[in-house]
Amino acid sequence: MARYPTPGKVKTRLATEIGPHRAATLYRRWLRQLAREFSHAPFHVEWRFTPSRAPFRRVTRCPGAAYRPQPPGNLGHRLTTIVADSFAAGYRRVIVIGTDCPLMTRTTIMRAFQLLHRYPVVIQPTDDGGYALVGLTAPFDLFRNIAWSTDRVMEQTRQRLSQLNLSWRELPSTFDIDTRADLDRWRALQRSLNRSTR
Repeated sequence: MARYPTPGKVKTRLATEIGPHRAATLYRRWLRQLAREFSHAPFHVEWRFTPSRAPFRRVTRCPGAAYRPQPPGNLGHRLTTIVADSFAAGYRRVIVIGTDCPLMTRTTIMRAFQLLHRYPVVIQPTDDGGYALVGLTAPFDLFRNIAWSTDRVMEQTRQRLSQLNLSWRELPSTFDIDTRADLDRWRALQRSLNRSTR
C-alpha cells in the first residue's frame, strides 16, 4: 500500500521536522528501493496506490508487478477490501505491507510466507506500536475497530486476533520512519551496513 509522493501529502509527521519536499523526496526513494527489492520476486506483487489518478507506475517501474488504485474509505476498510480482493482472485496467502519501512526485504516476505503454512496470521510489529506487515491465509475480519495511526494498533490487533480465536506468529520487530529520530536511526543502520560490506 502506497501513496504517490506529493509534497505535503506523504510522511506528514516527518515533513513537519524536515520539510515537505525533502520528506516526499525520501519517500520516493523508499518506493524505488522497494521496487528494486521486489522486482522479479518469486511471489506476485501488487502495488495498491492512492490517489487513484496519480501516475504511480512511473515512480516505481517494478517489473512483473500489478498496479491498482486503493479503494475508498479509512485504513481498516481499505485493508479489508484489498485482502478480500486478493483472496477472491484465487490467492491462498496474502501479505500486505506499507511503504515507509525501508528495512523491508524480500527475505522478510519469504519468511512470512513460510510461516503462513503453519499459522493463519503473521505480523511484523513496529517499535511505535503499529505493524509493518500482516499476512493472512483467509480474509479474516481483522481490521475492525482499530485506532489507526496510534500506538495502540498492535495491541488492539492482538486483542482482535484473540476475539477471533486465531493463532498468529510475530516476526522480529522493526521500525518505520515517521520522525527525524527514526530517519537518523535508519541512516545510522545504513552507514553500519555500508561499513560491514566494504
